[in-house]
Amino acid sequence: MLLRAVQPAVSSTIRAGTTRLWGLDRDADIGNARVVSLPMPHPAFSVHFVDPIYEATAVETAPFGSDEGADILWECERRRQQLNSASTVAEVMETDDAQIDGLIDQMAGIDHLDQAASIRAAAFALLRLTGHLGDPDRSRTLRVLDYEIRTIADPTWLHAEAPNRLLPPLHVQRRDLASWANPSGVSV
Repeated sequence: MLLRAVQPAVSSTIRAGTTRLWGLDRDADIGNARVVSLPMPHPAFSVHFVDPIYEATAVETAPFGSDEGADILWECERRRQQLNSASTVAEVMETDDAQIDGLIDQMAGIDHLDQAASIRAAAFALLRLTGHLGDPDRSRTLRVLDYEIRTIADPTWLHAEAPNRLLPPLHVQRRDLASWANPSGVSV
């Protein structure tokens, strides 16, 4: 999955008359846009991650709003019975922690935004489906969010209005992840 997840993204913004191909029977048409309902979240996720961004499928910087994010979530949903509180981002991305750390250490400029979005999506998929994220993965994901926020805020490569649209969801995710505590009795 890592190799597929790091390929350049195609914009997933839903425009009138377009549809997504994932979600299968879980989607519904509303007007000319296709709305996708996401897999049922773990109760701990639902209690803490209450912002509508966690259900958004048409916001590129929402956890599951990009094509990569949606693909990762639905792949995890297909393997949901195999996931548990010990599952890691590296397992979701079919790699190891050292490769994830190496990739994060290389993140600079706009060249790694797709990879960052994939790592972030893997972390939020684990949170959504298992209600748990290990401390090392939480730290990695906070670093990824910091990179995304810093890069998107850079005025040298985006039109002035783009950061106003792309940054708020990232700030919400960073705030919520920073304040997240795994349910009692579970530590990894």
